[in-house]
Amino acid sequence: MRKILVVTQVNPFVPVGGTSVLLMNLLGNLNCSDWRVGYLGRFKVYNLNQKFKNTKRLIPNYSIFQLFGYLSPAIKIRYAVWNTTRYVRKYKPDILIGVYPTIASIEVSLEVSKLTGIPLAVYLHDTLAEGLRHTAFRTRSIRIQNELFNHAQKIITISQGMTEYYESKYNLKVYTLEHSYPEKINNTIKHNLNKEAFWGGEIYAINKQSFIRLASTLSTLNFRINISSLSGNSEYIGVDTCKRFYPERSSYISALRSYDFLMLALDWPDESKVSVAELSTIFPTKTIEYLASGTPIILHCPEEYYLSRFFKKNNCGTVINSRKTDEMKMIIQEVLSSGEHIRIRQINAVKIAEEFGISKIQEKFDKILVSDG
Repeated sequence: MRKILVVTQVNPFVPVGGTSVLLMNLLGNLNCSDWRVGYLGRFKVYNLNQKFKNTKRLIPNYSIFQLFGYLSPAIKIRYAVWNTTRYVRKYKPDILIGVYPTIASIEVSLEVSKLTGIPLAVYLHDTLAEGLRHTAFRTRSIRIQNELFNHAQKIITISQGMTEYYESKYNLKVYTLEHSYPEKINNTIKHNLNKEAFWGGEIYAINKQSFIRLASTLSTLNFRINISSLSGNSEYIGVDTCKRFYPERSSYISALRSYDFLMLALDWPDESKVSVAELSTIFPTKTIEYLASGTPIILHCPEEYYLSRFFKKNNCGTVINSRKTDEMKMIIQEVLSSGEHIRIRQINAVKIAEEFGISKIQEKFDKILVSDG
């Protein structure tokens, strides 16, 4: 195994979102001598076991550059590049891996690679320029993406949908490395009948309108909508919900098996400011946990999206491609009345989840690192 330095936003052992959980799963199964993580965020880690000791704050919390960064983010970036370059020359990694979905971590890893000559791989969890087209980062993201595609030794994405998009549009060689599932998959299939539906994660620009439609439809069928997220956004979406909190991953994984349905949704292009290139290639990290739980899944999104095509191809969940309330309600009622159809999709979900087991993803990761390109 090569020596790896990962540059990312958040310490991967502080599970605050999909990216940190993904990296925690991936790195947690490597030999500790093989990797280090440099992170830009301000989360402080107190439980310094061996894996935590492999992580380094690139901008110390009380550094004057943190203060200057509020006035000019470019100052923080320049300091992070300087500090990371120093660390690279001390650690001497064989490869840098810049992790997106924050443009800062990509920019830092790109500049450090240029300065040190260390090969760069970029791991994209969302589209870059397309995903930021509607934001203040539009111009900056286009510039960085152009430089990245010319400089990076390897482009890695989190989903086959993103890989297909980048290869088609930019004529690039792209690798796919999906989110992994480190726990043992429970093959015991059951279907709860408690009228409880669950949504894990944030409700925001990529899914707000589709979530509201799906939640409202389930509510008319007397389902209670349960949400587990880091923010309080669910209070402002116009749907009655019950907030759930699972402080440990193990409790979250266990809870997924207690609900009747797990909800997935992505907005249509005409109801979201997010680029259709972003929306149509998303494969939410929570999808893997949903599949592995064996609990029935309901997905609401356009039929041309990669997520819809994945679920239909593998017949591992109920897909609703219509925005008409009556049609949505009818599809759910048909599913509720057909226990055998639900059971077949549950079995298929658990089966396909095995493809995302940590050993298989780790093997893919190793092959990507040693491959030419």
